[in-house]
Amino acid sequence: MSLLDRSKSVALIQIGRNFLKLMSLRCSSREVEVVRVSRRNLTQDSGPLKTLLEEWEIHADKVILVISRDQVLLRNLELPSTDLEEITEIVSLQADKQTPFSRDEITAGFRVLSSSKEHYTHILLAVIQKEIIQNVTKALPVPLSKIERICLDTECLSNWDPVLRSKLDTRTYALLDLEQDRMDFCVCSEGKLLFSRLVPFKSSREWSPEVERQVTEEIRLCLEAYKNEELGPEIREAVLMGARVAKERLAKICRERFLIKPVCFSEEAASELTYSEQVERYLEREMKEDGSSSKLMGLALNLNAELMDFVPAEMGRIRRKQRQAKEMMLTGVLSAALLLCAGAVIGSESFYKYKYNNDLGQELHRLESTATILRRYKQRLGVIRERVDLKGSALEGLYQIHRAVPQEMYLTGIQFDWGDGFSIRGTASSTPPVFEMVRDLEKLPEFQNVKTKYVTRRRIENMELTDFEVNCPLSP
Repeated sequence: MSLLDRSKSVALIQIGRNFLKLMSLRCSSREVEVVRVSRRNLTQDSGPLKTLLEEWEIHADKVILVISRDQVLLRNLELPSTDLEEITEIVSLQADKQTPFSRDEITAGFRVLSSSKEHYTHILLAVIQKEIIQNVTKALPVPLSKIERICLDTECLSNWDPVLRSKLDTRTYALLDLEQDRMDFCVCSEGKLLFSRLVPFKSSREWSPEVERQVTEEIRLCLEAYKNEELGPEIREAVLMGARVAKERLAKICRERFLIKPVCFSEEAASELTYSEQVERYLEREMKEDGSSSKLMGLALNLNAELMDFVPAEMGRIRRKQRQAKEMMLTGVLSAALLLCAGAVIGSESFYKYKYNNDLGQELHRLESTATILRRYKQRLGVIRERVDLKGSALEGLYQIHRAVPQEMYLTGIQFDWGDGFSIRGTASSTPPVFEMVRDLEKLPEFQNVKTKYVTRRRIENMELTDFEVNCPLSP
């Protein structure tokens, strides 16, 4: 789906813990114009979020929500698979183990970064609480059908890669975006976000020796963490974006302390975007006041970029229903208009009666067909409801398997058959945890005759892994 093909106007709304930012775009097939930028700081006296958003009077064809980095948990993980479907299944099973929240309380996304070893894949995992998204969408004065996607602000910085490529000597580089009391330290390569850390520090206007030492230490820790993740080559260049005052200080730190070539970049100079007079004045003032719109501008550079989307599944279903209802309403309006035109042309009362009776007959037939389908679904649901019993059921068994699997063990597949029960496949770092898990499963009343089908060892480089398959028949 192309936003530029379908929308004349797009609103980008960035939501932070203590601020809101709006960027309004006017899109065409030839250019994207930034027509409005506005920011609101959130304090105890700011009032309800819904009121603040309503004051902006958002009238856009599409809306993109951008969640700030400080509300999202990012993890670089290495998974024992190169199959995308298998990786997706592993992430769905393991994402909640990266947070203190349950699986129902979070929504997760991931980007494949590389396959550095045989049968292993590096991914960037992002996890956010559903409650954060729900609070924003409830306060947003637009229908859910207009929300096109929900993305991470830090990942939007990777959209600058085509613009920056001509200014850099290396493909992998650090990108430091400075805004008031925080700095996003990112590592990007060929349009992908490989690594991210949020670095807090005092206002860039108050660069005391203490602040400089703090920032230097934070950058050192970020570079060390990136190196330990083994995600790419050593950093030789750093792009500095955002607040102007801090750029000069950071350029000196990068050059003298870390031997990294600094590249100071002014976002408003990007020729790929055009700006209204109000936006030009805003950006000039923002740079002087230690602000940054780099993330929203990066998203505006490519509205159709492949970014992680945090739209929860239930919200996606509601959004689809709203769009379908809107399409049905438009179809109904068009159908009514066509009927009126046909009636005006023919001008015959008999035609009206015939058409009316015919439409009623078709509607009745459609309703009868729909009712028949609903009755069938009701019967199927009744059968399912009878079979799904929480005690000793497949759902309870799956829940108990999830509890029994140790954190250091990866599941690569779970199959279920009403006759044979569950078949669990996975990989562990050694053999003892596998048999310990089998003993734990045997003790559960939900299973009987738990057996190990096979346990095999294999070596990858200097690491020894154990592959296994366990059969868990359900108790009668």
